[in-house]
Parts: sequence; structure tokens; C-alpha cells
Amino acid sequence: MYIALAWNQYYAKQINALANGYADKVKQLYIKDSLINIEYHGLNGGKWNHMMDQKRIGYTSWAEPRVQRMPQVVYVENPASDQALLPARSSTTSTSQIPATAKGNIFYERDGYVSINAVHYTRKKDIGNSKWKRIAGIAREGDAVALFPTWHRPTLAVLPRRLIWNMKFTLQVKMMLKFRYYFLHRLTLKILKQDYNMRYR
Repeated sequence: MYIALAWNQYYAKQINALANGYADKVKQLYIKDSLINIEYHGLNGGKWNHMMDQKRIGYTSWAEPRVQRMPQVVYVENPASDQALLPARSSTTSTSQIPATAKGNIFYERDGYVSINAVHYTRKKDIGNSKWKRIAGIAREGDAVALFPTWHRPTLAVLPRRLIWNMKFTLQVKMMLKFRYYFLHRLTLKILKQDYNMRYR
């Protein structure tokens, strides 16, 4: 529904007739959400009645709204066009920096972004009994990785266990990098009476 809303707003700014179709789509999906809600409350003789009563559409702040409202849509009355006009963009990539002899997973920047799943590391370092293993289906997208055994209490000598991802960026004189990580919560490690949460460097 919110994707349709974004397209409605996008085409409405262009005075494009396609905005009206997306406005109708938003209304249809809003009604469909209510019907799904009613059906869910009636499952198994109403066993889970009112489970989905909390408002989930119409938030304008962190607080739950008093009533659920459909997002506001825009209808174009006198459209100037009905053709899809997508924003022009030029693609930049750093694939040319990857050596032909490179092996393993190597990721390159495209249009200023690099997106990597944890399991696609270039290489890993296991030490002693502490090893990186894949856990299927629990990550934001696909599989995750974690250290096992979970009960293993490492010493400072084995802290350098790590996963390594190789990335290539377009060369620029000045470039600021921003990293966004998605971690699954796990217990804090107790090492020499100090707490070590997940860290990166």
C-alpha cells in the first residue's frame, strides 16, 4: 500500500494520470487490510478475536493514533500526460577495480552503495574451538552467521576471530563512507571480568 502511495505522490507532482490509478490501488489495499483483519478475528471460532485491533495504518508520530486512517492520496483532474516518466540516472560502478585474478566473494560499489549479506564473506578466521557457522533463514535477508559453540568462553588470545568482506569503491579525492549493520542480539561475552558486546573496526 505504501509503495502505491509513493507512486501516487510521484506522478501527482508530474500532473500525470497514472497518479489516479495508484490512488485507487491505495484504497483497494486499505480495504483489503480491513477484510483480512476481520477474517483473522473469526478464525477457529474467534479464538484470536481482537488480536489485531492495534492501529497499524495512519501513524504520523511514534504514538498510536486514536483511529486508523487511510493515507491521503492525490487525484489529478487535468493530467498533462499518462506516460510513465521515471527519473533519469547515470550509473557509476567500481567493477574495473576488481583484478581478473581475484578469488572469493568480492563486492563492488554501484551508484554509491554496496549491499552484502553476512554469509557472503570473502574469508573468515576461526581460532581453536570457536568457529563461524551459518544459521539458515534467521537474517533480515536469508542466512546469518554466528560463533559456535555458544557456551565457549574465549580468552583475549582468541578475540581476533573475524569475518572479512572485500569491497571496491570508485576512487574519489574526498569520500565519506557510512556503514549500516543489522545484528541479531546475543549474550554479552564475559572476558576477564569485562563485557564484550558485538564490535567492529
